[in-house]
Amino acid sequence: MINEIISKIAEEKLKLSKWKVTMFISSLSDDYLANECLITLKSGKKEDYSIFLKVSRTASKRINRFLEGESDTLRYLLSNNVNCVPRMIDCGYLNGCAYLAEEGISGAKLNPKTEHLYDALPRIKESMNEIYDKTRSKDISSRELLNKADNYLEVPSEYFELSSIMKTLEDAIPGEDFLLPTALVHGNLTSNNIVITSEGKIKILNFMASGFSEPPIDIPFFILNSKYLRNGEMLLNPIKALNEYQSIRVPQKYNAFLTLYSLIRSLHIKTEILKTLEDELLIRDLKDLLFSSMEIQTLLEINLNLNFVKCLRQTKEAVP
Repeated sequence: MINEIISKIAEEKLKLSKWKVTMFISSLSDDYLANECLITLKSGKKEDYSIFLKVSRTASKRINRFLEGESDTLRYLLSNNVNCVPRMIDCGYLNGCAYLAEEGISGAKLNPKTEHLYDALPRIKESMNEIYDKTRSKDISSRELLNKADNYLEVPSEYFELSSIMKTLEDAIPGEDFLLPTALVHGNLTSNNIVITSEGKIKILNFMASGFSEPPIDIPFFILNSKYLRNGEMLLNPIKALNEYQSIRVPQKYNAFLTLYSLIRSLHIKTEILKTLEDELLIRDLKDLLFSSMEIQTLLEINLNLNFVKCLRQTKEAVP
């Protein structure tokens, strides 16, 4: 089927009369929803065509909707002249399976084990600011976000006792009178979804976990992943780890609150995906898969870490 999609793209979208595949690399990612591959087409013209292709693993409508959502998000961003995302070449269906084709980005993904990840942080913020500027929606209160978080935990709570998580999130609110700006968020901003191009620019990939009308959670989530995966400093000294950078759009004292909220939202999306796959008989042991996730592990560790909870409470007075 992938060969059929490549033919369709080459002939209908790129208008190539002659072409051949000179490189075909299937991804070894752990994406349960889609098969991924990087393809290079040679047409005899000056430049080859590099294409990143994602194809739903089955023709299930419930699984297709995740890739459909990513295609809709990318189309929306491009229509609003967002430059930090790859150009979409084509999207659609073949044999009932959704697919998304983007331009292949020449560059390297960030490596969380090297310091250049933090050197790139200002450019990553610029890219996220571009997205937030061009997708701005209405402001939201801390109390409204608490209600959203409570709804996000509804399905994960069927598998784990998470009532204390909401208490921790409430403790992290510096004040309820401040309205937080909202926009489209990426939702899974990790080093694996950030590419530094050969020209030194930042490109943001993989918008399958994106969503509208959310507060600016992407940078706190990025910092959490980087710190947590490297040395656990985020949990050992949370306020220092969170306050070493400037938040986007909100006072610094909201960093911890937005970090916890981003974890809850990410857990909700991951649970929704895995539950769909379980219902479609594509995976087993959903609870075990969730328990091994970064989101559950971190939320549980935060609740067990008295230093973290103590710092959250002190933040209300300590951080202006």
